[in-house]
Amino acid sequence: YQHSFASGKLSESGLRLLIENVDEQSDDTSRALDGWERLRSADFTRPPKALTSILDMVQNATSKLPILTSLRSALAGFVFRKTAFLFEVAYNFVRAHESVEATAFSGGDIAVCRSLNQELQIQIDLAQNAIAAFVQASPEAGNSVATQMVARYMLVRMQEHFEHVHHTGALSEKEAEHAEAEINTA
Repeated sequence: YQHSFASGKLSESGLRLLIENVDEQSDDTSRALDGWERLRSADFTRPPKALTSILDMVQNATSKLPILTSLRSALAGFVFRKTAFLFEVAYNFVRAHESVEATAFSGGDIAVCRSLNQELQIQIDLAQNAIAAFVQASPEAGNSVATQMVARYMLVRMQEHFEHVHHTGALSEKEAEHAEAEINTA
């Protein structure tokens, strides 16, 4: 999760949530892996179907009551932020769990390894299902979130590239400052 945060794939609040989740699981080793199930109990993982229904009603009423335009805009922004946070957390949760090698924790016991792999896959499937539910509830927000995540990642990579080029001497101090300012305003 720290690597994802450093590379721009995870926000500070997403990092905090995922690390707290790992800490909770580490404190209770008698239970099966249930990381996404613990996260799922948090409010942010519930699809905003009710909100999108309200948003649709407000959208339909906007033509009759123009004052509702600001309410529609506020609700749409809330749904987008909620969706963005879910995507971010679920994406990083899935990537982290896909890279786990159960054999490293099983002590060579094939049955334990198989059981750990099954527990990991259940958690991955739950996280991927949560993403799918949000996309189904709000496909436009899903596309926007995916674009936002890619853009944030690319900005971090660009900054790393400019820092590298500056340190090698191919970019002057002034050019590096200008490039960093451009990235920070994007």
